[in-house]
Amino acid sequence: MSTPATAQERTQEVRGAQFPTAESMKAGVNSEVKAGMLTQEQADMILRVHARLLKGIESGAISNSKALGMLGEQSISIYQNGRMQEHIPSQSEARETLTKKDYDEAFEKMKGMVQAGEITREQMSQRLDRMQKMMAQPKTITQKEYDEAVSKMTEMVKSGKITREQMGQRLDRMQKMMAQPKTITQKEYDEAVAKMTEMVKTGEITRKQMGQRLDRMKKMMAPSKTYTQKEYDEAAAKMTEMVKAGEITREQMQQRLDRMKKVIVRTVTQKDYDEAFEKMKGMVATGEITREQMTQRLDRMKKAMAKTKTYTRQDYAKAQADMQKMVDEGKITEDQMKQRLSRMRQAIGRDKAQPKKEEATPRAQYDRMKQRLDMAVESGRLTQEEADKMLMDFRKELGRSRGR
Repeated sequence: MSTPATAQERTQEVRGAQFPTAESMKAGVNSEVKAGMLTQEQADMILRVHARLLKGIESGAISNSKALGMLGEQSISIYQNGRMQEHIPSQSEARETLTKKDYDEAFEKMKGMVQAGEITREQMSQRLDRMQKMMAQPKTITQKEYDEAVSKMTEMVKSGKITREQMGQRLDRMQKMMAQPKTITQKEYDEAVAKMTEMVKTGEITRKQMGQRLDRMKKMMAPSKTYTQKEYDEAAAKMTEMVKAGEITREQMQQRLDRMKKVIVRTVTQKDYDEAFEKMKGMVATGEITREQMTQRLDRMKKAMAKTKTYTRQDYAKAQADMQKMVDEGKITEDQMKQRLSRMRQAIGRDKAQPKKEEATPRAQYDRMKQRLDMAVESGRLTQEEADKMLMDFRKELGRSRGR
């Protein structure tokens, strides 16, 4: 049983920040009640949580840092929902949870014990497995919970229960707690293809095993949400109205638009495709990428080659007049109008620069490809055998395209 002195020492344990004493906690909560930031009922709940956690620290059942984290989570729940979370871990449960730091320290210690012959490698693995199962999982918030909190707090702001600044702070904390699903990026997938292709060549795995692994990876490649430029512009206009109505702050609007910008679909032109083809041919020749990787990347570019929207000068003049009216009414900003008109001017320019239709016939494409491959053979970048195979593959692709 701990004495008051040792209990006080544990309470004052410092790992980044001190757990507040009963006196300081009560003073802080009371000041928030007086300022109207908390109801008395919410204040009483927070103080009860604090008292339980403080008791856990004094008995040695929970660490200072763990108690601080739990106090923060419970306080957020009481602020947002007016009630505590369904369950606060008991002292016995608190002992059973381990942090990443605990695990890393145990790993280093057991490595030394293995080297000294005190335990076997198998014993080390068993102990680490048990520790992994005991590691506490961080509290996460789903997108649905976040959206519900936004709606609820918007009403609280309107009714004067909290300020807009408080709403922003709480939403920032919630964003940091949002669960991120495990997904695989296209880059990771491509790197895995290259690595496994080499493993197949050296006999480490079979082609069938490679196919199975890649199939599993494909299922983990979450289809990322993408937006067109039109969708982005519409969202910007809508959020501008929400800012005026006080539903969201200007900072929140900018954060959302920044996220949308990152996933705007980029269209690929024929020129982009041709330049990429030439570049990747050289990379195949030097062994930087495999032929399979080149084919995969070109296939993705083909899918992104959307038919480009074009405009006439009459379309441009009408759009300019319509958008000027929207600017005058405050529906869009002057900068948004300039950006949209700039894209329309570029589309008008692309329309003028489009090649004649007869130049894009399958025969013309085949002849251009043959000419490029012949030049690559003459320069030594490709062998004749490689060029013939690439030409045959291209011919098959042309045939498939005509059949669609």
